[in-house]
Amino acid sequence: MTVATYCTRMAGGFLRFQAQYLRRIRIPHWRNVNGLMRERLIAVSSTRLQDEIDMPVFELYELDVAEARRTREIADTARVGKGLAR
Repeated sequence: MTVATYCTRMAGGFLRFQAQYLRRIRIPHWRNVNGLMRERLIAVSSTRLQDEIDMPVFELYELDVAEARRTREIADTARVGKGLAR
């Protein structure tokens, strides 16, 4: 979802990724993520259910309810590809 905000949308809804924009995206260093959160993130990595993936990620980034809702709205409009379950 964050990536989509930095990308150009091409024909067919595909996103064009460019390194100079992707470098702007900040993610926490894995070593700075506490053990319980690591376990939760690893556990959801095998699911295709977006809601299950979003919950620990929103917590990791310490998003409040309003921020999480807005992030989900942006993601829903930016989502590309088929087969993504909600």
